[in-house]
Amino acid sequence: MPRVFVGWLLLTTLLPSAGCYVPSTGGRRPSREALYSSEPGVTTKAEVLHRFGKPNGLQSGRYLVFDMEKGPGELIGLYGSFPIGGRNTWRVSELAPAIAPMIHVKAGRVLAFPEEKRELRDAKKWPKTTVIGGLRCDLRVQELGGDYIADLKSLDQVKPGNAYSLHYEVVGWTGRVASRGPSYYWRSDGRLYERSWRSPDTTRSITDTYQYYTSGELLRHSHRNDSLTPGAPDPQGPYEWFDEVFARNGDLVACGYSKMDGAGARTLAFYVLGKEVGYGEFQSAKVDFIRRAPH
Repeated sequence: MPRVFVGWLLLTTLLPSAGCYVPSTGGRRPSREALYSSEPGVTTKAEVLHRFGKPNGLQSGRYLVFDMEKGPGELIGLYGSFPIGGRNTWRVSELAPAIAPMIHVKAGRVLAFPEEKRELRDAKKWPKTTVIGGLRCDLRVQELGGDYIADLKSLDQVKPGNAYSLHYEVVGWTGRVASRGPSYYWRSDGRLYERSWRSPDTTRSITDTYQYYTSGELLRHSHRNDSLTPGAPDPQGPYEWFDEVFARNGDLVACGYSKMDGAGARTLAFYVLGKEVGYGEFQSAKVDFIRRAPH
């Protein structure tokens, strides 16, 4: 029997917990009438529970439903039902000016990983020292346990069943400013599931992160530009970040942008399937989509 991943995402106001569990019936979605009905006994929540079983803790009057295994799937939410794939629901010209030039409606258009080197996908082939941004850097090995991160001297010390990561730090430097260049993350079976690149900079932490499906497609891309001296005046401001999440077929599912400039003014823009939403709704959609995705 094929595995079906069904994600429930918060898009509107909270409802009380159902307090019960009803087994899933295998991927059917609530009727549109049920989604918007206000008749007693035919509430959206009751319909969802009857058809799908108890969702996660993000109880809501509207749901997004993801079928990760059988194909593109559909998202059911405040704006109706949209397929992931099959048609483009993004109209870039209608998005907020801050985010429109940044988004990629297809994962294939995302900027390639900086300084791509095939040998770095094999943890055993990383050089113990390298030069990044003109400075000598030493290799760092970390074991990623369920509730801890441990610095190790070599990959041989990683305990069976634990994930692990490799990155470089400038010789003699400490703290956040020391890390630069590539960081790769592997599951315990040796499968690469995430990697990032930190640009050489002594005043800003500029990082691009790429997260992948088990089958290798891009699941998420994020760009962060944070001040390393938040208390000091900086015309760029203390932070700027941009986040994108993609379906396995490459379609953009959600994106978000947040920036504070040197004067303290904030710019915010968040979208799910081309529709503007709030910060909480975007984060709920992003987190639950990634949690349910095979990665």
